Order: sequence, then C-alpha cells, then structure tokens
Amino acid sequence: DSAHRIYQGYLQLGNGYNRLGNQAEALENYFLAANYADSTGSASRLGSIYVTIADVYNMMDNSENALGYYRRAIDILRKTRDTLSLATGLANAGDFFYREGELDSALVYFEESGALFKILDYQLGIGYYLGSLGMIYAEQGRQEEALAKLYECLDILEKETDYYGIAAFLPFASNIYRDQGNFRAAIQTARRSLDVANKYGLKEQIRDANLLLSELYEQLGDSGEALKYYKGYTLYKDSISNVGLVQDLARL
Repeated sequence: DSAHRIYQGYLQLGNGYNRLGNQAEALENYFLAANYADSTGSASRLGSIYVTIADVYNMMDNSENALGYYRRAIDILRKTRDTLSLATGLANAGDFFYREGELDSALVYFEESGALFKILDYQLGIGYYLGSLGMIYAEQGRQEEALAKLYECLDILEKETDYYGIAAFLPFASNIYRDQGNFRAAIQTARRSLDVANKYGLKEQIRDANLLLSELYEQLGDSGEALKYYKGYTLYKDSISNVGLVQDLARL
C-alpha cells in the first residue's frame, strides 16, 4: 500500500543519513516514518522504528531518550508476531545497558535476543549475539573466552559481509590484546577496524578506532602517532556527539 511505501521511503532516507553520520536528518526521517506507522496502526513497524530511533540516541550518548525508546519499542513488539524485530530490539537494548556499565541487565537482554535469533536461524543476529557475549566476558576478565566468542562473531559477520559489525567488534579484541600486554596484536586489530570503517564511511567506528589507536601509541610512548590518531578521534567525536544538536533533537 502507499502508506507502507512512504514509510519505507522515510526509513531508508533515515538509514542513509545515519550511515553518513547526519543524526539530525536521520532522526527527522525516522520520526516521519513513525508517524506513518502509527497512523496505519502497524505495531510491528512502529516498534521497529522506535528501536532505530533509540539506536541513534544511544550512539549520541543521549541515555534518557535511548532508554525510553527501547522500552516503548520492546513493549510494542512483545505484542506482535514480529520475532526478528523483537530480537533486534532486545539485542540493541542490551548494548545500551552494556554501555551504561549495567552488565547483568545487558546479559539478560543479550541472552533473550540470542535465543530468538537461534529459533529464527538468523545468522547475522547470532553473530551479534556471540560478539555481545565476548564483550561481557571481556569485562568479567574472561579474556580467552571473550576472544573466542569475538572471533566466532567475526567469522559470521565476514560471511554476511556486515562491515559495520566487523568494525565495531574488532576494538574489543584489540583491548583484550592490550590488557594481555600484546601491543603488536592490539595495534594490528585496531588498525583493521579503522581501515574497514574508513572504507565504508562508518563515522562512529572511525571515531572509536582512532581513540583506541591514540591510547595504544601513548602507552608505547610514541607521542607523534598518539597525537595523529587523537586528532582523528576529535574530528569525528565532534561530528557525532554535538550538544547543541542533541538539544535541537529533543525539541523535535
């Protein structure tokens, strides 16, 4: 129907802007898509777009809005038969709690999402689930288990050609190598993340890989390389987490 096509149009416009790091334009289009989903009574579409809106706020470190939209999305999706969207919402909410340092809550969400992805035999979701376990294990000091899960995840993401996920999970492996004192492997892994992020224009991952490389070179006493990568981090940090932009979006 025409409303569905309009919804898809706004959704894809939002996705395009989001991948380019233009969060204001992305959210504006996502809100327009949400209006169409709501007006047509499609709970599945409304829940899905709320997950996406929450993801953008999470990326921008706007915790209050992110949590609010994750909760609304999951409540809506639990009442639908859209298992894939529910699993995705749970996984992304788990990532939110991980970033907030609430590991127990994160693990609850990750485990429920992983169980649903396995029921669906959705390989990409299973890959993200394994990577998420790797993140949790790393925080718990279970380094070898964490690396094993992360590389299981990366193998799946390579097969699925999901470069966003590859660039996002590699820094976790790099940090484990750093904690083990293996700086050569840490730098190699972080550079791989930066290369993938640069190739596909992934601003959030470019920011994170630059910061990690800056820290690694600083620890090695190479202030020149550390400064070079820190400048790269600052450039992308400012383009993603802009306080004025957050205020404008809150009004939106």
